[in-house]
Amino acid sequence: MNRKQLESQFRSPDTSPWKTFVLETHADGDDAAFLADVFGSGASRETDDRSLHQLFSSDLSITVDHLDPRFWSFHTRSSTAATYAFLKSAVARRRDLDFVWLPSAHLRRVQRDTPPNWIKTNFTGRRILPADEVQELSVMVRGRASQSLLDLISRQRDHAHAISLSQLEVAVADPDLGYVVEAVNRTALFVAKGESFTLHELAVQQVVSRYRRLVEAAESLALGFERVGDEGGGHMLGGPIELRFSRALPDLEPFLDDLLSSREPFRLWGSAPQPLPCGAFMTGRRHRECGDGRNLLAEFS
Repeated sequence: MNRKQLESQFRSPDTSPWKTFVLETHADGDDAAFLADVFGSGASRETDDRSLHQLFSSDLSITVDHLDPRFWSFHTRSSTAATYAFLKSAVARRRDLDFVWLPSAHLRRVQRDTPPNWIKTNFTGRRILPADEVQELSVMVRGRASQSLLDLISRQRDHAHAISLSQLEVAVADPDLGYVVEAVNRTALFVAKGESFTLHELAVQQVVSRYRRLVEAAESLALGFERVGDEGGGHMLGGPIELRFSRALPDLEPFLDDLLSSREPFRLWGSAPQPLPCGAFMTGRRHRECGDGRNLLAEFS
């Protein structure tokens, strides 16, 4: 297997669409050993390209592109549901492996100058919003004016919170490279069809690059400790990261219970929220995706 063969596989006629899952990995430089540790030594095979490996499991056949040291692409024509279950099982066992979590704004800008063919939204807020507000909204809008319709709803102050993009499809064309149609969801699953694997890779890279900038910007602001000398001294770096909601929540406790209940997709758990005199809540939680398993302290108000 090499990149030329990967291109050939992408262009070959097949009833099953091409899927690319993007995962954030922390392999510490030894990619082959990391794959063997995560998926089993018998599941991973080397290829002619040092940055490509193949994974096999039951009816699954996956090509792993780890040229990017942090964000790896898992290419396959196998069943979407079976592949997702396979990868999700690995993510659930590890703190050095996670899905990409794209904000709605990132989905809107998959191709900045090209309107989407269709958009899906999925908002669920029944547990935290009263009955006289929009508690759920799941809709599919088809046509190049899809975003304009959703923008009309977003401009309504009382309903803007219910527009949560979950997936969209966009056509990408280039006079030299050809065309490809990409359907992308929040966890950076790309379902592609077309004639150009290069364009597909570029579409994936553009989305990942934007997401990388967001993650690295947050990491640069996060609290840290820099040691000075060998006696345990040092100084603090960074500061708290503040996230502002677009609207006030009528009842904070159900929101915290849901967010910090150890359930998918966030998998956060720890001590119960403690009310403060000012009406805010302070909570210490451990996030399974933190590489060093640190406790996170958060204040909600």
